[in-house]
Amino acid sequence: MGKIACATGHRPEKFRFKYNEADPECINLKRVLKNEILKLINHGYDYFISGMALGWDMWFAEAVLELKEEYSLTLELAIPCVGQEKTWPEKSQERYQKIKEQADIVTVLSKSSYYPYLMIQRDEYMVDKSNMLVAGYNGSKGGTQHTFSYAIEKGVNIIHINPDTKTIR
Repeated sequence: MGKIACATGHRPEKFRFKYNEADPECINLKRVLKNEILKLINHGYDYFISGMALGWDMWFAEAVLELKEEYSLTLELAIPCVGQEKTWPEKSQERYQKIKEQADIVTVLSKSSYYPYLMIQRDEYMVDKSNMLVAGYNGSKGGTQHTFSYAIEKGVNIIHINPDTKTIR
C-alpha cells in the first residue's frame, strides 16, 4: 500500500448551486476535485477514504471509482453508523448503495444509529489513517471545519479547494 488520502467537504446545501449537479459551477468543481485526485495518484497515492456524506464525500468516492478504471486504487468507505443514508432522498440512497457496492473496503465505525458525534469519530478515523486530506471547504463552521482543523493539529497535509472560488492551496 502506498500513500493514503481522505476527503472532507460540504454537503450540497452549503454550495451556491445546492443540489443542482448539472450547474456548470458544480461540474467545474467536480473536475477540479478529480484533477487533484489524479495529481495525488501521480505522487504515489493509491488508497482513498470517503466518509460517504452527501456532496463532496460522494463526489470524491465517485471520482476515485472512475479513476480505478485506469489505475490500481483502493477505495475505502468510512461509514459512521448503520443506516447513515436512511433519511436521505431515494435517489441519494440509490447512489450511496451503488458506490458502496463498488468500494473495496467498507468500514462501519458504529453499530448504533445516527448520533452527531459519530460523524466526528468517522472524520478523525479517516484523518488518523491518512497522509493527505482533500478538503472542499469554504471557511464556514461545521463538520468540515472540525476535520480541517483536526488534520492541521495532526500534521496531515491538506489540499484545500475553496468551492466558491475554485482556488487550491
